Amino acid sequence: MLNVRKEGMRKDSGDIGGLLSMASGRAGTGKVVATTGIRGLDEVELKSAKYNETELNLVESYAINRADAQLFAIQGKLVARQFDYLPSPEVSSK
Repeated sequence: MLNVRKEGMRKDSGDIGGLLSMASGRAGTGKVVATTGIRGLDEVELKSAKYNETELNLVESYAINRADAQLFAIQGKLVARQFDYLPSPEVSSK
């Protein structure tokens, strides 16, 4: 869901990619923090899915710009944190 895009949309999303990939602090606890709602869809439903521009426009209407996101962060007294990416997993040659 976070990667749904119309063809030709701007690919530069600023720093939002880092925000979206940030861990919630609950990793490994088994407590789901967020989901995109794809659970429960079977192969038949996925194959029969059709493009729906109205619904895609609705999803896109929930997006905010960088300035609004920064204002939200300031109002919520959120602070930026730098962290390193996890190392790539070892790939077995078996």
